[in-house]
Amino acid sequence: MSARRRATALTGIAEITGWHGLVHETAAPVPFRRPEQRTRARILAATLPDLAGQHGVRVVTLETRAAPKKGFHTLDQHDHATWRSLIDRGLVAHGHALAHGDKTEPLLWIADLLAGARTDHLCGADRGMYPLIAHRVSHITTVAG
Repeated sequence: MSARRRATALTGIAEITGWHGLVHETAAPVPFRRPEQRTRARILAATLPDLAGQHGVRVVTLETRAAPKKGFHTLDQHDHATWRSLIDRGLVAHGHALAHGDKTEPLLWIADLLAGARTDHLCGADRGMYPLIAHRVSHITTVAG
């Protein structure tokens, strides 16, 4: 999305009443050389119990990471393995679900917009957009190490 379209979308989201966003973020940048799979599993292991337990989320939908060259569902299966491990350890109650959606899922667009605005604000790339929604977004720091 161009900067102008992102601004239009964020302005529209800011005008919608009755929503609250959560941004789970790491306390420090994750080293580039760390394997993505391990980092993602650790972040999900901290984030998913919080969403299910503290915020009452019944179905968590993540953007699919399926890629034709990597065997379509292999990467998403790692997320499901992390999810099953959390249930087995009692950190997420039975009856909750994990799903994957692709880029056609509009609610994932909103998540990308919120996270992108937050990242741009923190990095100094664009400090104008995040203040439009900052009062409606809570930050939860996740340890990814």
